[in-house]
Amino acid sequence: MPGKWPAFVAEFLAQLKIYLFAVVYLGLFRILLIFIFRSKIEAGVDSSDFILAMGHGFRFDSTVSAWFMLIPLLANVMFSPLNRTAISTALRTGFSILMLFMLTLSFVLTIPYFREYDSQYDYFVFELLFDDRPAILRTMLQEYNLLGNLALIIGLWVLALYLLNLWQKTPHKPVLRLLTYSSDRYSKLAISVLIAVLFFGAVRGSFGSRPVMRKWADVTTDAFLNKTVMNPLKHLQYAYKDFKSINSKTGGIRKFLGDTPVKEAAEQYFAADLTDEQSGDLAHYLLRVAGVALLSCPITYLLWLWRAMMPGRSCPNMHRWISLSGLKRLASRVFSSTASCRQQAIRWALYRPSSLVYRIRA
Repeated sequence: MPGKWPAFVAEFLAQLKIYLFAVVYLGLFRILLIFIFRSKIEAGVDSSDFILAMGHGFRFDSTVSAWFMLIPLLANVMFSPLNRTAISTALRTGFSILMLFMLTLSFVLTIPYFREYDSQYDYFVFELLFDDRPAILRTMLQEYNLLGNLALIIGLWVLALYLLNLWQKTPHKPVLRLLTYSSDRYSKLAISVLIAVLFFGAVRGSFGSRPVMRKWADVTTDAFLNKTVMNPLKHLQYAYKDFKSINSKTGGIRKFLGDTPVKEAAEQYFAADLTDEQSGDLAHYLLRVAGVALLSCPITYLLWLWRAMMPGRSCPNMHRWISLSGLKRLASRVFSSTASCRQQAIRWALYRPSSLVYRIRA
């Protein structure tokens, strides 16, 4: 039976291997994400941008990986002096299984989300909780291969666990002998301090005065590469933070505009893009945001219809119109002028490329 100190060091090395495996796993996903959406990379991007994306991405990956090992590490500190390393070993195994499942799940789900919304995750994810859940579930069942994606998640998860098990079995006795060569009090103290400092830097993603921040992801000259710097779990963390902030009493549109009136803010933002005749009509600003040409139909209803179909913004009874025939009936009631105008209304409603829109289009 090994002594207390060698058992502590051996358990720490096992946890360190899991941390390194997770960092590599996250890095490989970043490379895969860049490869899948490589068409979004702008011309003129050189190798330095890819190096920056991977290098700064490591800082965010380190944070996620280290947080999963926090409880096993603390358990190792607490129970190794009591010869109870089995407890920290069980926690290490459990947290490694949970970590790889969450990472794999976030990997598989973020790819279709990125294809849909040009972002890994944002606060719209949490707004779906307040939307029409049955309609969302029907859309997922109709538009996404849930069984195939579930099989992919389980397959990648099992493969990752298998590779981690192989990595754990690789011998690290030379490192263990080096760290336990001297068992005097000062050597143990120095190694313990080194472990604490390294873990502190890993969990913060930085050894500086500030931990890694979202704004640090904006490091390359390419907008797409900047979106790949943070891993899916960090995107999800900031998405929840944004969701809470926007829905707080001090959040919402006032969070961005302050005391500035909406129309005045729109004039300041879009003044250079509008003519003098358009500047007095707020509808023109909304059209500029949507990127759609001005229609000859009553614009207020079109804007209402577009906003109603955005995720998290569904109006009551909107499910009655969730079909192409339903949209035609709605267009017929709202627009009584010409058939072309009604068709314009339908095309306008179908502008936003969401999973809901794809279902309507089918």
